[in-house]
Amino acid sequence: RALFLRMLPDFDVLVENFRTGTLDRWGLDIDTLRRANPRLVVLRLTGFGQTGPYAQRAGFARIFEAMSGFTNLTGETGGAPLHMNYPMGDMVAG
Repeated sequence: RALFLRMLPDFDVLVENFRTGTLDRWGLDIDTLRRANPRLVVLRLTGFGQTGPYAQRAGFARIFEAMSGFTNLTGETGGAPLHMNYPMGDMVAG
């Protein structure tokens, strides 16, 4: 944490993809980050957003494929839903 905070003034952008609240639990809440670097742009790429009923859930490509109905599009007609062999959502989302 101390090393990260020392490095932070050199950052322009911070991209994080932990579950909602993880950085806060590590003592790296937005106020702490901004004190270390007021010009910092923070992008929080969470599976289910920062608020709402699913905010604390972990998310990855297979979950979103199933929840969105995508697996029904890739399966055989009349057959069971089918996941892609490659976690495309994880790769393109960061």
